[in-house]
Amino acid sequence: MQTTVSDAGPMRKQLTISIPAEEVKARRNELLDRYAGQVRLKGFRPGKKPPRSMVEKRLGPGFNDEVFQGLVDEAVSKGLKDNELKPIGQFAIDESSREGDITHVISFDVQPEFELPEPSSIPVTLSDTDVSDEDMDKELEDLSKRSGSYTELTAEDNLAKDDIVTLSGSVKDGETVIRDVQELQHMVGSYPLFGIEPADVEAKITGLKVGEALEVETTLPDNFTPEEYAGKDAQASLTIQSARRMAPAELNDEIAQRFGLQSLDELKDRVRSSIEARKQDEVQTAQSEEILAYLVDELKFDLPETLFKEVLDQRIKQEEAKVEANKEKEPDATVDEEALKAEVEKDLRRHLINENMADTLKVEITQEDMQQQISMAAYQSGQKPEDVAKQLQESGRVQQVAAEIRAAKALAMFIETVVKAHTPDDENSEAEASDE
Repeated sequence: MQTTVSDAGPMRKQLTISIPAEEVKARRNELLDRYAGQVRLKGFRPGKKPPRSMVEKRLGPGFNDEVFQGLVDEAVSKGLKDNELKPIGQFAIDESSREGDITHVISFDVQPEFELPEPSSIPVTLSDTDVSDEDMDKELEDLSKRSGSYTELTAEDNLAKDDIVTLSGSVKDGETVIRDVQELQHMVGSYPLFGIEPADVEAKITGLKVGEALEVETTLPDNFTPEEYAGKDAQASLTIQSARRMAPAELNDEIAQRFGLQSLDELKDRVRSSIEARKQDEVQTAQSEEILAYLVDELKFDLPETLFKEVLDQRIKQEEAKVEANKEKEPDATVDEEALKAEVEKDLRRHLINENMADTLKVEITQEDMQQQISMAAYQSGQKPEDVAKQLQESGRVQQVAAEIRAAKALAMFIETVVKAHTPDDENSEAEASDE
């Protein structure tokens, strides 16, 4: 087989594959011999290979497609490797013939070539991830509250933030009742109530008692039902039927044992590690955005035109579908194509920079990486890892997930090199010593 490469436009290549009829015939015979040992035909005992012509007839017209696709796939892989091409986006078939010799011509966009700046030249914010006493106190206080028990409040108790109240009454538009409220559970100050912001709910309920009324004016939220009242002014007349208050649990060894630990000290160590991991994730996320934003602004390279147009067209169609779905609520809404164009360009540049990082750092995906991702997805969805793996295979998303893992891994590695370049040598020495 032979492959030749030619330019097909800016950032686009054309790959021509030529496979002689003799090579096609040899591959057909090779596959037929392999299948001859697998298929069973009447009149041929096990171990006795039937003639190729009979095997081919048994396999049907799909066999020709298998021969063709196998040879083409091998040729494409060889052509890309021999010419050091890095395709991106979809392959377009420009010409394909399998009469005698195989001629197959495809075109595709290629990744732009550019060099990443030296890590020391990339600005990054170094943030402290140490766990303070205040961090520990707040986390332990929250843990104490979550582990506590509720007590019923009486008509003598003043209501306060975080109390859970049971409300009954109605929401009205003038004299018209638009929502009959029966035993609605609400945690004071934690989330909106019929469009009233949490802080305003807290201010109005604090100091009231069980049995008293709550009268408020509000603008109903956009997701309110019935829909015809969404976003309109209304009055809520509610009675506080009952209320409960969480009594924080005492932090001791018994609480630690609920979490499978032996002592309060072990629990505190676990809490400290959890806070530290969360802080590190927050810092790394912020650094990722900071570094990528800088690189998008700093690196100047052309975008593959075909890929950019494909992505932009897809995004426009998605936004047009959203506008059409909300036509009744927002009849004058339109798609801002210029804004979408800028957004797609930014996203595509970030993606190409991330791909460059992965290539530069020679990032590879291991079986362990895939297993960790599958285990995480299984934990989050409440499924078995083997079920998640099966779903990935059946949906054909294995390669997509692998690409996402590679991109995330490359970004994390690149951030590490940038941070290390900005970290004083004595701190690097301490960090390396702690890893040993």
